[in-house]
Amino acid sequence: MVKPVYGQEGNGIVVVPKAAFDFGMLDLSQAPFFAQEFVDSSAGIAGVVEGLHDLRLYVFNGKVKMAEVRRPKQGSFLANIAQGGNLFQVKLEDVPQSALDCAARIDTTFTAYSPRIYTVDLMYCGKKPYLVELNSQPGVPWREWEQYDNYYTKLHGFVIDALLSKSDVNQA
Repeated sequence: MVKPVYGQEGNGIVVVPKAAFDFGMLDLSQAPFFAQEFVDSSAGIAGVVEGLHDLRLYVFNGKVKMAEVRRPKQGSFLANIAQGGNLFQVKLEDVPQSALDCAARIDTTFTAYSPRIYTVDLMYCGKKPYLVELNSQPGVPWREWEQYDNYYTKLHGFVIDALLSKSDVNQA
């Protein structure tokens, strides 16, 4: 898998076997790139999702506050909504402890930064989570989306709380 370092919406990602890769497959306007080992997530996550997936954890100042699963459209490996994938929300109590532990370990790298708002994208191969990417500017749903009002309105509150937690902001 080859991905643009600063890509978004799944644009410019190439998923092919190593032996089939050719540099001509890359859209050089998306450079720079990085190569990532393919994670076979087709077994899903027990009790959460069947099949190919991407588990997204929303982290606010070190705490996972929201989770969702994104799934690719039929015949694709890209779980991005812009690439035809779909998503559903996951209750925090249903998120595997191994995913929460992974997010906590990742966050220890960023404790010097406040406020911290980002997502951790994981894929499971068997029972083991693999880090796919971190997003400092994760996409958020459009107000027109069906699930917006009953789930994502919480996101705004989490963002505001995280921003207000910065000590010099609170003193203003």
